[in-house]
Amino acid sequence: MTVKVYETTALFTVLLIASCQQYKAAAVSRAPETPRHRREATVVRSPDGTLEAFVCGTPDDLVESEAGGFWVDGQYAGREATQIWIADVASGQARLLAHGGEGYCMFHELAFSPDGRQLYFLSSHVATSQAVNRVDLDSGQRTFICPGNSVEVVQRAGDYCGNLIVSQHRYFIGGGSYDWHWMFTPEGERVGPVQMDADGEISDWFRRQYLKM
Repeated sequence: MTVKVYETTALFTVLLIASCQQYKAAAVSRAPETPRHRREATVVRSPDGTLEAFVCGTPDDLVESEAGGFWVDGQYAGREATQIWIADVASGQARLLAHGGEGYCMFHELAFSPDGRQLYFLSSHVATSQAVNRVDLDSGQRTFICPGNSVEVVQRAGDYCGNLIVSQHRYFIGGGSYDWHWMFTPEGERVGPVQMDADGEISDWFRRQYLKM
């Protein structure tokens, strides 16, 4: 009886190992992911024109977000995680650069650094503000920069080249709030407020001086 039990256990172990090896082989040989649900309105090109970055929706991948979400049949269903892809303009070859998750989703407003090696973008953050992030194109490492509801990169040569122009929602002491545009370094250090017009937008002079190529 003992021998039969041993033989049965050994046979089960062999079958389990074989099954795991087949699963591992299938995972390795699986076709690479390709971009789907591309959002054309998000497409931006690198300063040298060789790369293209864009956002893809993920309708089958919903995550929780403090910025709100969808409700389905009376239940909270979350927001689309979304993805950021990078494509070579000449060949059309694309690779996945970032995939959202809980509290870090709804990617949009992409902007390249002047050297084209970093990509800035907005993601969900809290109820009153989004987050400015940076992802390195070589390593894929993501860095949170600061809270913000818009982001632009100074492309023109000069002391501020590579700095960020970010709109932030802030509160006055004693009540009330305001939305100003601020300059930040790529490391998230605040430089100061930028010149704005009477409507609270970046002034035409500032835009011509620092943002328009």
